[in-house]
Amino acid sequence: MASSPAGRAPVSGGRAVLVDSLLIALIGFDLVVAIGALLLPDLWFRLLHDAEFVDPGGLLRRTGAIWVAFTVLQVLALPRWRTSPIWLVLVCGIRLSEMFADWTWLAFAQHVTPFGTAALIFTLPANLLICWFLFATYRHTARER
Repeated sequence: MASSPAGRAPVSGGRAVLVDSLLIALIGFDLVVAIGALLLPDLWFRLLHDAEFVDPGGLLRRTGAIWVAFTVLQVLALPRWRTSPIWLVLVCGIRLSEMFADWTWLAFAQHVTPFGTAALIFTLPANLLICWFLFATYRHTARER
């Protein structure tokens, strides 16, 4: 087993493969929603609101830029977390920073499609579960070192 720059053995095994797979899935998901918000706002509004795209404040594209930040951080974390598990905590922090945003959106939007409602309801528990797993992995690796 190779050592990390700090002289610590990198994380390996089934849990490591699961974390890598999860990070890759999150990168893909956040990239898709960022592209949708930034480049396909008409489609976004049809899928989530069944309405024409109207966004005079540019809030959808602002949100898309936030998802680009999520993507970038997760791309940075993917090759680094095995030797520096603190990257998992950073991913948790950015994902939890929007913890109540989707439910707030759901509560205040004038109209949300059934697909949009299901997606928005799902995000909070999904992010909590993801972050619980990533933080538990961080704590597990910290105990082993």
